[in-house]
Amino acid sequence: MFQIAICDDEQTICSQIEKIILNYFKSGGRQVKIVSTEGEKLFYGKLADVFTKVIKHRFMYIHKSYIVNYAHVSTFRYESVMMTNSIQLPISQPRRKEIRELQMKYQKEEMNYEY
Repeated sequence: MFQIAICDDEQTICSQIEKIILNYFKSGGRQVKIVSTEGEKLFYGKLADVFTKVIKHRFMYIHKSYIVNYAHVSTFRYESVMMTNSIQLPISQPRRKEIRELQMKYQKEEMNYEY
C-alpha cells in the first residue's frame, strides 16, 4: 500500500490518498475530482500532473478527462470501461490501442503472479 500527495499549484491543499480506495480522477475546467470508495474530493490542478504521480501504480489515462485505477475497473469494452462502482467512463479513440495493450500487460502480470 502507498500514499500519494495530490496538491494544488500553490501547495496549500494536499490530500493523502491510499491507492486501494481510489477509483478514478476526473478533470473539469481547472479542477480535478478524486473519486474513491470513501467519497469525492476536489482540488485545483492538472490531470497530466496527477498521472505522473500515479502511472507506476497501474493507473490508466483513458481519456483527456479521466485517469482510472486498473484495480477498480470491472469490465473493459472497446469504447469504455465499467468501474467497480458501476460508473461507465469513455476511452478516447486515440488511447484505445494503448489501453488495450496495458490491459493485456496487467492481466498477463497477474496470471504470472498467481502461479
